[in-house]
Amino acid sequence: MADDIALSSAQRTTLISLQQIDRNSAVAQRRLSFGQRIVDVTDGPTQFFQARALSERVSLFGEVNENVGQAISALQNQLTSLSAVRSFINQAIGLLRDAEAAIGNAQRLTALTSVYTSVFTQLAHLADNDAEYGGLNLLNSTSRNLTVNFSDDTASTLAVGGRNIFGTGAATAAKGNLFSDAYITAAGVLAFAVFTTVTIAGFSALTASNADQLGAIRSRLNIALGRLESTESFFGNNIAILQTRLEFGIDYRDNLTIGRDKIVVADVNEEAAILTTLRTRNQIGIGALASNAESEQQLLRLLQ
Repeated sequence: MADDIALSSAQRTTLISLQQIDRNSAVAQRRLSFGQRIVDVTDGPTQFFQARALSERVSLFGEVNENVGQAISALQNQLTSLSAVRSFINQAIGLLRDAEAAIGNAQRLTALTSVYTSVFTQLAHLADNDAEYGGLNLLNSTSRNLTVNFSDDTASTLAVGGRNIFGTGAATAAKGNLFSDAYITAAGVLAFAVFTTVTIAGFSALTASNADQLGAIRSRLNIALGRLESTESFFGNNIAILQTRLEFGIDYRDNLTIGRDKIVVADVNEEAAILTTLRTRNQIGIGALASNAESEQQLLRLLQ
């Protein structure tokens, strides 16, 4: 058996040294292959578990940052929708001015009625249906919320409440409703309702005596523009909060990655130099064993 082979003290020392060189070479080779000096727990338990904890944190904030980015897009979509609502309201105000100038011209008033109705029909469709992002619409209900988590801490969140721009009753910041609402009936009478449930019959009954009702409607629409600005500010401020959190999350994830890499990433140049040195020592050791063996053979020949 190999263990029964008699070795000189020098040979045994050299052999043990070669075995250690082989082990160290395997470690260096593995570090070069993976580009890491901490691959598994045997490479250093403390460093391994510290690096793993940082890696898990990196993964968590990768998901967090993606979710925050989607939340920003969702709120930006609400702002884009509100911008279109603003355009529709301004168009309606312009049509009211045109209707006042067209009193007495039945054909013109009929045409303006058609456009006026279309404006509010499209406004309603946009806010009630088309403003949805990822299945969530924050413009047509106060019961909906966008909740964003910023970490594994359940308290680290931001909840953005929905608004209902067509809600009835007195306007409040929480409701975000724009209208009380004002429109003209077929008889030319000023009435109030939610625009989404009203078919506006038209301006044909307008006369010089009741034209002041157009001014009343225009006043209500100007009030709606003011309320709209508040709603836009609400979403804009929440976007600013989310953007700050996203910037922090990106920087924080980068810092975690750098810290983890300091623990696990191998210095390729250093490991290559170590491997080269070990291979040289291995060759020298093998040469020493061969030299010792040759010396012993020569001694035996002399003794024969």
